[in-house]
Amino acid sequence: VSVLYWPEMPPPPQCLRDWARNLADAVVGKQGGAVAALLSTPPSTSDLGGWQPRNAQELLDLLGGHALSEVAYYEAMAVWAPTPARAIRFLLCAVDSFLEFHTAPRRTSPVGWDTAILVTMVHRVRECALLPGAIDASGDGDDAAPGDGDVDVVGVLVRTWRKAFLTIRDLDPNDQPTVSRSRGALALLNGLLAILFVHRNTHQARIIIQSVAQMEQEPGAGVLQKCGHMGSEVVRFLFYRGRLALYDRDAATAFAAFRDAVSRLPPFDQCTANVRRNRQRLVFFWSIAGIACGAMPPEELYAPDPLLAAIVGALTSAIGSGSDTAFDTALEYYAPLLKLRGVYALLLAAARPLCLLVRLMRVHAAIGALPGGDPSRVPLELLLRAEQEVTDAPSAASPATVASGGGKRSKGSKKKNGGSGNDVASAGEGNGDAATSIETLHKRGRNNHASSAPFVACDAEAAVLEGASYVPRHRAERQELRAAVRRVLEPVDELGLRVAQLIGSGRVMGYVATDARTLVLSKKNPFPRPAVSSLGYTLPGAST
Repeated sequence: VSVLYWPEMPPPPQCLRDWARNLADAVVGKQGGAVAALLSTPPSTSDLGGWQPRNAQELLDLLGGHALSEVAYYEAMAVWAPTPARAIRFLLCAVDSFLEFHTAPRRTSPVGWDTAILVTMVHRVRECALLPGAIDASGDGDDAAPGDGDVDVVGVLVRTWRKAFLTIRDLDPNDQPTVSRSRGALALLNGLLAILFVHRNTHQARIIIQSVAQMEQEPGAGVLQKCGHMGSEVVRFLFYRGRLALYDRDAATAFAAFRDAVSRLPPFDQCTANVRRNRQRLVFFWSIAGIACGAMPPEELYAPDPLLAAIVGALTSAIGSGSDTAFDTALEYYAPLLKLRGVYALLLAAARPLCLLVRLMRVHAAIGALPGGDPSRVPLELLLRAEQEVTDAPSAASPATVASGGGKRSKGSKKKNGGSGNDVASAGEGNGDAATSIETLHKRGRNNHASSAPFVACDAEAAVLEGASYVPRHRAERQELRAAVRRVLEPVDELGLRVAQLIGSGRVMGYVATDARTLVLSKKNPFPRPAVSSLGYTLPGAST
C-alpha cells in the first residue's frame, strides 16, 4: 500500500508574523496612527519570498482575532493583488469591513481613536483608483477578489460611501469635535469626489456637492464648520466645489469657494512646504475665477508665485488696454498650463469680452467729453476703429517679456519666492524666474501631473473641465472660425453681436440699433457693473 504525503508548506515569513503582531498590539492599544501606518504597509510579495496562504482562514488565523483582522486581511490581499482591478476591490472590501467596526455604538473614550485609519484607507482607495484599469477592468478567475465581475465600482462607491458619510456625520453628537468620529465624515466624501472627478462622473459629483450645500442650510448641520471637521478636509472639499463650479462656468461660485478655502490657510510665509503648495494651487484658481468675474486680484495675493504673477500680469494688462489681440496672445502663450488646469476655455469665454467692455467704456467717456457729444449713442463703426487703434498700438510688454523677467514685474515676486522650484504653481526652476517658453510650461504641467500634492487628483484629468462645450483648441482653428464668420458677417455686424452678448450678460444697459449700426446706452446707468474691480478679495488678516 502506497502512502501519499502532502508536501509540507513552509511557515509564514518572520516579517509577516512581526507585522501581524505589531498590528494586533496597536489595535488593542487603540493607537489609530500606528494602525493606519501598518495597514498601509503590509509586507510585499518580494518580502514574502514566494510564500502564499493556502486559504483565507490561514491568513486570518495568523492575523489574530482582534477587531480589525478582517480589514488587515483585505489590505494585505490588495497589496498582493496582481492587477489594479483586483486591488481596488480588496480595498473596497476593507473599507466596508472597517465601516462596520467604525460605526458601531461606543461608550468608552476615546470614541474617535480610529478616525485616522478611515482617512488613510480612503486615500489608499483614491490612489488605487488613479491607476489604469483599476475601475474600468473587471476581475476574472477562481481567485478573483470579492465583487469581481461586471460590477459598476463607481456606482457601488457612490451608494455605500454617501450612506456612510451620513451615518458618520451624526456619530458622537455629545463628544468634543476633536475626539468625535464625525470628524472623518468629510474625508470619506472627499475621497469619493476625487474618484468621481478623475473618472469624469461630474453628474454624481454635482449631486454630492449640492447635497452638502443643502445640509449647510439646515439648523445645526455644520458640515463644513472648521471646528467640526478636519481643517484640511474642509479646504479640500471647497477646492472640489470650486473646480466643479469652473466646469459649470459659474465663476462667481468658484470665486467664493476658493476665497473661503484660502482664508482657512495661514499666510504664505507661515506655511509649511506642503501647505504652501496647496495654497499656491488655490490662489491660482482663485485668481483665474476672479479674472473671469471681472475682479482683478490684488498684487500681494499672487506676488509669491512668479508664474502666476506673469499670467495675471499679461491677462490684466490686456484687459486694461482693451486689446483683444493682446489678450489672445497672452492666452495662447500660457495655453499649455491653462489647458492642463482646465481654465483655458473659461478665460476665453468669460474674460475676453472684458476687453471689448473696457474699449466701450473709454469710447463712451471720450464722446461725453466732446462739446455737444451724446455718449448714450455709440456708433459701432467708431467702436470698431477704436479696436483697430488699440490693436495697432505698441504693447507695453509681451507675455514672453513678462515671463522672462522683463517689463513690469510684481513687487517682491522674486524676493518672496526665494527661487524655490518645489512649489506646485511656481514656474521657477531653481532661479525664481517664470517660464520662458511653451516647452517649459509643458514640463511644468507634467511635473504637476506627477506631483504627490493632495489636490493632484483633480488635475490628473483636467481635460474633463475643458470639454463640456465646443471651443476651438488652437489659434489656427479659431482663426478659421472667425474667417468663416466674417465671410457671412461684416466686421461691424460681428462687433454688434459681441456687444449684444455684453448686454445679455448684464454688463451693459442698452440695445443695438441694427439699422443705424449704433449702440444706444442708458443715460442713467449704462454700465451697471465695473469692467475691472479689485473688490471681493479678502486675505487672511487684511482686506483690499
